[in-house]
Amino acid sequence: VCVCVCVHSVCVRVSDALKFSFYDFQGIRDTYRVHCGAADMHKESITKWIENHMIILSPICPHLAEHVWSRVLKKSGLVVRQEWPEMTFDLLLHRQYLTLMGSVSDFRSAKDKAAQRTLR
Repeated sequence: VCVCVCVHSVCVRVSDALKFSFYDFQGIRDTYRVHCGAADMHKESITKWIENHMIILSPICPHLAEHVWSRVLKKSGLVVRQEWPEMTFDLLLHRQYLTLMGSVSDFRSAKDKAAQRTLR
C-alpha cells in the first residue's frame, strides 16, 4: 500500500517525503559539519538550516516542527504558514564540488596508504 500526500500541489509518497525531509536533509548538515568542524560551524547557517528543515518537515511531522519553530527557534507564527524555501541549484558548482570531494577522498586514501607503509 502506497500512502501519498499532496504538498504544495505536488503529490509524493510519504516515504519519499520523509526520506528527503529528514534523512537527506540531516546528511546535508552532517557534510557541512565534517567539512568545517563542529566548532567552526556558522550559527547563521545552522539557524537557516533548522528553519528550512522545520518548514520542509512540517507537512509530515507538524507537531515536532511547530515545537522546534516556537520553542527552540523562538519564532512567532506557525511553521506551516511559512513560505516554502526557495532553493537554487547550480549544476556547474555541484560538479565542481563532486570533483573536489573525489580529490579529497583520493588524497586521504593515499595518505592512509603512506602512513601504513611507514608503520611497517
